[in-house]
Amino acid sequence: MSSRAVRQWFRTFVPAAVPSVPYLETINSMPNPQNMPDLWTTLEFANASEERLTIGANPIFREYGMVNIIVLGLSGRGDGDPMDAAELYRAALQGIAVQIPVGAQFGDLRIDAAEPPNTDATESGNWFLASVSCSYTLDVARVA
Repeated sequence: MSSRAVRQWFRTFVPAAVPSVPYLETINSMPNPQNMPDLWTTLEFANASEERLTIGANPIFREYGMVNIIVLGLSGRGDGDPMDAAELYRAALQGIAVQIPVGAQFGDLRIDAAEPPNTDATESGNWFLASVSCSYTLDVARVA
């Protein structure tokens, strides 16, 4: 799973990037199925790894990871709204390079790629799913 700093950045970014689509937290949480909007978004932190880039007293470590922005639309209503929202997230991610807080310091987060949306139906068949896979790197100097 991605570092806490990356997870927090995405949890702030996603609702702000497309405010017309509600964001619901689903990691270790179960939204009430009786109160679900017809179109909503959640996140999946697929995987991450880290390597040391430099040596010395304050080495730089790079986290590599993959985050999926998942847009869910009520089944039976076509793919238009979920795919349109997924494309908006994809466009908003392009070219991002920002400094984010990492503990008591800052790291350099860069979005390396935001892939075209993939589609799927959930196991229950109640939702049509469009997801944007996003690869990132986070460079952080570890101060001794």
